[in-house]
Amino acid sequence: MPVTQIPLDSSLEQENVTLLIGKNVVLKLIEDQESKSLLNDQHVQKFLATEDLAFRDFRKTMDKIMELETKTFLEPTREMREIFIIRRIMSRRKRMPKNLIALIKSRSRKIYKDFLEVSKNMLELEKKLKKINSEVEVLNPITLSACPACKIPFYHERSGKMEFLLGDYKEALRCPTCDTLVNRDDVERINIVKVIPSIEKVWKRNLWFEEYMASIVRSLEGWRTWTSVYVLGMSGVLHEVDVLAIKDGYVLIGECKTGKVKREDVFTFWTKVSDVKSHISLFASISELPETETRGFLQKNPSVTLLEKVGELRKSEILQKMREGVIRRI
Repeated sequence: MPVTQIPLDSSLEQENVTLLIGKNVVLKLIEDQESKSLLNDQHVQKFLATEDLAFRDFRKTMDKIMELETKTFLEPTREMREIFIIRRIMSRRKRMPKNLIALIKSRSRKIYKDFLEVSKNMLELEKKLKKINSEVEVLNPITLSACPACKIPFYHERSGKMEFLLGDYKEALRCPTCDTLVNRDDVERINIVKVIPSIEKVWKRNLWFEEYMASIVRSLEGWRTWTSVYVLGMSGVLHEVDVLAIKDGYVLIGECKTGKVKREDVFTFWTKVSDVKSHISLFASISELPETETRGFLQKNPSVTLLEKVGELRKSEILQKMREGVIRRI
């Protein structure tokens, strides 16, 4: 059918807008370009190809990897914090007392050992993931540079917090702990592993679960999906939508939760469904809904398919439950 487009303002040029137009539906959506780029990443696509991505075996192993990385790189150990505090206290002195130097060296040996131990554990966990999906890669080898004089990894201070300097550097570095100027060739290097940045982002943002559920909807005949988009409601409000799906003019909105579900989450979801005028909807949660009232609200609504405890289900079981829901009528 012919469509006449009359821009009322510059938003179509400023925003990456997609208009979905059918006989009985018109939707304006804006894709999150960063999310779209992440989902097109080669490592992420192999990761998302895991058959039972949300099932406890794979998911809990991935959670352990992320926990180890967070505690190692984002939450420096007690030994590193002690060194950091000592350095700040002694920053105005030209020389550090011998007893403090001895303390720092003893702490540095512990830090070295911890970094190597964590990397070893992360590699063992990745092997468990590969038993589930042989193509998956979640870790990258990386170098942590340390001062040859005091053996402490290089770091810098940001907003009162320590951040380690990862990777290689061309210029000379001044050690923030002992103040030694270290040439590139003299830097001590610790070979460790770190989660691939794109994998880290899709996991932390729960984008992996949204795309996983979208892929399951796509496996049902005739559905086209979008993940992590903003959809304009009838009220003029842009709603953040985890999964948007279209089939034969019918609209489905999906909400995907990996953490604890609150009552407000359910009502916010229903506000989106009502404002966008979605024909059917899907509410998927890794865990069980904590409140009987919110569960009852969703279960009593004939246009909603509720999937609880998805983290205990394999893909085939999720598909079966979807086919038993309202989606089977379309």
